Amino acid sequence: MLAIVFVSAVHNPEENLSLAGGSFVRSDEYEIANDFDLRAVEAAISLKESGAIDRVVVFSAAERTTHITKALAMGADEAIWACARDAELSPQIVVETAIEAVKQRYGNALDTAIWLMGKLGVNYESHLTAQRLALRLGVPCLCSASKLNYDAEGEKWIVETESEFGTPEFEASAPFVVTADLRLAEPRFPSLPNIVKARRKPVYEVGLARVESDFSASVGTLRQAHASKKCCQYIDAESLMHIISGGR
Repeated sequence: MLAIVFVSAVHNPEENLSLAGGSFVRSDEYEIANDFDLRAVEAAISLKESGAIDRVVVFSAAERTTHITKALAMGADEAIWACARDAELSPQIVVETAIEAVKQRYGNALDTAIWLMGKLGVNYESHLTAQRLALRLGVPCLCSASKLNYDAEGEKWIVETESEFGTPEFEASAPFVVTADLRLAEPRFPSLPNIVKARRKPVYEVGLARVESDFSASVGTLRQAHASKKCCQYIDAESLMHIISGGR
């Protein structure tokens, strides 16, 4: 059984972005792997170690492969990289590229594959890719999973999800799409030998898929700017009580 995990590159929250020409300057030191996606990678690797999964494949559409290398160092077997240099990506392009690449590489393995990714991207808090992927494949989409287990006797997957109403539990048969919540898994720290091995693992480069209609062509960025420093103000307790009491 195959596990395909989407890993995206996001801005490192510990680094300050600089502006140039009305756009944020992006470089290697500014980008890290999306934390939610790494939790999905960890979940897939744990399932492989338990024997539920045969192979873990990482898919990413980004300009660089730094975050892919980290996923491979954690224990993923191989990766598919859609090089997206100077390209405007949308969930539709990412989904179509992933499906085409996996079909070419693994063929009928799609019939029993599970697709994993983080429940959202921490940069823009976007969460459209999973739903669009499930719709395109015609399979269930289980969002915000906090537990993912395989029942070998019943040949079914048990997925516990997080919601406003509690933690409902679902049963599913592959293929299906699942998104990782924070509680699903804690990403492991790759050891130095595994980091060295990761550089020898196969990374297959593919081109971006062409889609007939894509809304990103009519959507653009007008301006990017840092938030005003006056948007938030810290005051002491005495001043707060003065405001609450209406100045009395």
